[in-house]
Amino acid sequence: MLATVQWLMVFMLLLSASCITADIEKISSSPLDMPALIPAPDDPAQWDAWRDRLITWRSEAKTALDYNDFHYNQPEFAWTSKVFSCYYVMLWDERFLDSHTHTYRTDMFLKEVETQFGPIDGLVIWHGYPNLGFDRKTQFDMYRNMPGGLEALRQLADNLHARNIRLFVCFNPWDIADGISPDDNIERMIRFTCALDADGVFLDTWTHGPKNLLVKFNACRPGIVLESELDLPLQAIANHHFSWAQWIDDSPVPGVFRDKWLEPRHMMHLIRRWDTDHSSELQSAWMNGAGIFVWENVFGSYNPWSERDKYLLRSVRALQTYFADWFSSGEWTPLVPTAQKYIYASQWTMSQGTLWTVVNRTEDFTVKGTLLNVNIRPNCRWFNLINGVEMTPPESSDKMSLNATLPPRALGGFISLNKDAVTEDFLELLRHQHAINIGQPGLRRDIPTIQRVSPLDDNGLDTIPSNMRLCLGGLTTLNIHYRLRENGFYYYAPLADTRFPALHTPCILEKQVYLKSF
Repeated sequence: MLATVQWLMVFMLLLSASCITADIEKISSSPLDMPALIPAPDDPAQWDAWRDRLITWRSEAKTALDYNDFHYNQPEFAWTSKVFSCYYVMLWDERFLDSHTHTYRTDMFLKEVETQFGPIDGLVIWHGYPNLGFDRKTQFDMYRNMPGGLEALRQLADNLHARNIRLFVCFNPWDIADGISPDDNIERMIRFTCALDADGVFLDTWTHGPKNLLVKFNACRPGIVLESELDLPLQAIANHHFSWAQWIDDSPVPGVFRDKWLEPRHMMHLIRRWDTDHSSELQSAWMNGAGIFVWENVFGSYNPWSERDKYLLRSVRALQTYFADWFSSGEWTPLVPTAQKYIYASQWTMSQGTLWTVVNRTEDFTVKGTLLNVNIRPNCRWFNLINGVEMTPPESSDKMSLNATLPPRALGGFISLNKDAVTEDFLELLRHQHAINIGQPGLRRDIPTIQRVSPLDDNGLDTIPSNMRLCLGGLTTLNIHYRLRENGFYYYAPLADTRFPALHTPCILEKQVYLKSF
């Protein structure tokens, strides 16, 4: 238990450190001392100089790191820059595991998730906390004790791979069996991951794994990747293809993720697990070419996404997949000039054309009309990527007005595409986008409510047996004492819109209930 508490204390300290803001003027003087989010200046007149300093910083940081992108160039890792959407599932979640047949409802579960959030690229399976510690079982025992054991989990991996979905398993470095060294624990994880044919390992509570960890995993099976939970340091980007961007605050004007700017092929997954408003993650991801981590069942406590936020993610999922190479290999220009206040855009340029990702930063104002004015390129066609509609350029001007209606917190997108790049696949993408836009839910942030289970009918005895006594019912108050963990107790977790709870704090839950006589 002491080791677990120490891990959690370190976790909280590191998490708070990731929220430090920095002076952009210090980029050149301290290239390795940068916050996870490089804030943007409020004044558009400073944006050109800010971008110049970003470019200078990236060059200086790579030199200071003696940066080697060897692992990003290997073909077995080519898939990593295309994993934009990950879903986190508790293995015993009854939406996923049928408690009667003891089998995984893979088809039904994926259909439900994709209907709400759009296609997912990765599934992260969690199994241990908060159950670890009740007995001497280890994290590996808990995997083996799932219905069907490791064979069923291996079949799950095969089913996901058939759908081009990657499987990620979780490693809890703080859970070490008696007599096992930390190095032996890692070796167990490597063997387990390879046995399951998993694609990646989520490193719980870690900023990064040991330097040679990726090499060890790939000696077992090439192509396995690592994903840190906490702010991944610059020194570890070369051997960690993924990282969480957990509770990283953006600046009022959208900033740039440090790790993504240094290595655009590095995939970051934004997450604010207890927030009820996920528009900040969605906007930051869209502006940075990054991904999203969806987590609704937080260690057994339900924290569902609103219909608005689910729609916002659905509206860009197909675009992220189709233009994955643009976000990882294109020329990225953050904060290009826009035509309206509180509208911000990033630009991505490839030989085939130019793509703009756009956000409405306001909370309650719908922006209509021209969002950007850009130069017209010859021999190209123009499209609104969100609603899938082609736009016609003016005949007597060298400027194109990119017009749209953008509700509060919404995402927008445009592309100027070479005519020969307008393929049937691209037109099918537009048809898909048009269908999604027609069905959008009005962008209201309504949070789904928990449906109460109806009580069973009272089928009690007509007479009281002689060896039993009647307990009179009535209204009473239950005082439930428990220690706070990373979840709730009844209903929603009492952690909405918080960064991290005060773990192990004694809590009392008062609940009024009506009990029938029994």
